[in-house]
Amino acid sequence: MNVQIKVKAGVFNVRDLRAELLAFAYLAQEDQNACFLLVLIDSRVSARRMIEEASLFESIIAPHIRGRIHLAKGDRFGHFEGLPSFIPRELLQRELENYRPVESKRSAGVGQFNVQNILLLSWLNGLGPQTIKSLGEAAGTSYPTTAAAIETLEAQGMLYVEKDRSVSLRYFPAEQWRKWIASGFTHRKSARFIDRSGQPRPPSSLIKRFMRLDRNDIAISGIEGAREHYPELDLSGALRVDLVLHGSHKSDLSFVQKLDPALQLADNPHQQADLVIHFLDRRATHFERHGQLLIADPLECLADLYDLKLDQQADQMFYSLTERKKRASRA
Repeated sequence: MNVQIKVKAGVFNVRDLRAELLAFAYLAQEDQNACFLLVLIDSRVSARRMIEEASLFESIIAPHIRGRIHLAKGDRFGHFEGLPSFIPRELLQRELENYRPVESKRSAGVGQFNVQNILLLSWLNGLGPQTIKSLGEAAGTSYPTTAAAIETLEAQGMLYVEKDRSVSLRYFPAEQWRKWIASGFTHRKSARFIDRSGQPRPPSSLIKRFMRLDRNDIAISGIEGAREHYPELDLSGALRVDLVLHGSHKSDLSFVQKLDPALQLADNPHQQADLVIHFLDRRATHFERHGQLLIADPLECLADLYDLKLDQQADQMFYSLTERKKRASRA
């Protein structure tokens, strides 16, 4: 079957979605032996509304076009909703690889920060030297951005550089950790939600509901995530729920209503939140499966501890992670 796929970003409302479907209807009229797939990337149109619009569209188009135009939703990292089973995954992946968001749309410096974080995670996990290509693929950055991040660390004497130009961290001084967090995680975009009912659910209840969503693109961070990486964390309970969503700040957040309909987006970014969703805008998630929980990487969890003003606990966790790395290196 002749399958034509269009990957489209920037569809944020129903009017634009209808225009895209109408354009496909014209193509289907011209080529009656082809089927078509429109993939919305990082769209704010919810999955439920997308299904409703697709059904309405099917009901009004000509009979010989029906069943040949399909609609799916995804992101640049390869997560999809509504993907027809007969569409070859490798064909879709090729189209997705051709979709390259303009890097300048990110906050200034976030690309280099992603590269440096991947290097630090590789160091903590004992993964060995990384090539510029592998670092760029994991961080979702271009060659110049990746190289610039490496040059910054090399100039500080923090890198081993192999003969093939692959690199690894020589060390990571604890005294630089807070500076790294302060300068780097300012790039991380977040959405804060507040329970407007006056009777907020306890964090444990929200986490149980989150687990029932069974999403592989969202992980737990914050205090609950930090405990998985650092069981000695000296805290009882949790002040809020922190989640990391693999995507951008344009990602669909309609799943929050399934956690609790009383949760509403906060107008004041400084107001105490019941749920905070952080956006991980890079290719490699470094999420880890801990039993039934999907946990964000330790750096994300550490950032949340600092954001919660739990500096002492965050420092202790980072020290524990680096000591664990040293012991593993000596073994």
